Amino acid sequence: MPDKTPLYEIHVSGGARMVEFAGWLLPVQYTGIMDEHNAVRNKCGMFDIGHMGQIEVPDLETVQKLTTNDASKLEKGSGQYSLMCDESGKVIDDLLVYRLESGYLVIANGVNARTVCGHFKKKQSAAKLLYDKRTMLAVQGPEALSVLRRHCDADISSFKHRQIKECSLFGAKSLVSRSGYSGEDGAEIILENSDAAKIWKALLSEGVTPCGLGSRDTLRIEASLPLYGHELSLDATPLDAGYYKTVNFEKGEFTGRSALLRQKEEEPGRKLIGFEVLERAIPRQGYKIFEGDNEIGAVTSGTFSPTLGKPVGMGYIKINSKFEIRNTKQIPNSKFQTQNKEYERLFVEIRGQMYPIKIVQMPFYKRKRV
Repeated sequence: MPDKTPLYEIHVSGGARMVEFAGWLLPVQYTGIMDEHNAVRNKCGMFDIGHMGQIEVPDLETVQKLTTNDASKLEKGSGQYSLMCDESGKVIDDLLVYRLESGYLVIANGVNARTVCGHFKKKQSAAKLLYDKRTMLAVQGPEALSVLRRHCDADISSFKHRQIKECSLFGAKSLVSRSGYSGEDGAEIILENSDAAKIWKALLSEGVTPCGLGSRDTLRIEASLPLYGHELSLDATPLDAGYYKTVNFEKGEFTGRSALLRQKEEEPGRKLIGFEVLERAIPRQGYKIFEGDNEIGAVTSGTFSPTLGKPVGMGYIKINSKFEIRNTKQIPNSKFQTQNKEYERLFVEIRGQMYPIKIVQMPFYKRKRV
């Protein structure tokens, strides 16, 4: 049976359409994906992200051995994006790693949380998954911080990106991080299971729009953010996806380091690209990408962008000497780095028909900073 977050009954009573996702029952939408998407882009929306796994890891050594980034650089109250890989360098999961007053808090995807915790426990028996104690909410949008600031004893708007701090929010003890998965400013809130309904209802009374998985997906695609099982998986390495900055080879040994180092020293065999469909057709995961008559890759994520008013997608394509890639800043020492041309005859196959596409710089959408 799928798991339920502490907010399950509130979602059902609020009229949300529920679906199974990553082994959890979660709302896919309330009033509609477009309405919820636009609420986050223009005002403020909130998401139940109680499926995300919170893993306590007490020591730095364990985190360093099992993740690709350098957690020794974290100051107390700060966080970083990182990945956990297997020995072949393939991605087990992408993670957020926070350094707290005592130890580390690792946030894993719901579909992988128990697997990730198992890897930590093999090296550190005190590692603990916290589903029985705590849950998470995300409040996102240009008005998110002003809403939270009115009911929090800390000025979240003064936080740096991924800074995390213990706060009192609506009178409930919480950990609040300035972070999110929408391309907008906002916060992710870690709180006791028993306080989840109270804070959700308080946010509703402040006019915050409840949102589901549907708009969370369109928002993250517009912001070109990866989703495990799509851009990242056991079929891809961090370097395939262009995450060179999150793999720190200088910190010492970690699982997958040797394989990733070998890959780094070679020319990349494939590349994650962003593209627009030049006609009104929506690309979906698994749809094939062609250069002329030659199949060269596949879509990992795609949607019709409500903000941009056009279909966009991400996907992996093969690279060889004749290919010239536009978005190559993340490939160090690559002969493709100096090129700034697009493929001339790129297509995506959608339901048996070829639609022309154009490679574009990611992210597709970037918020205006004030």
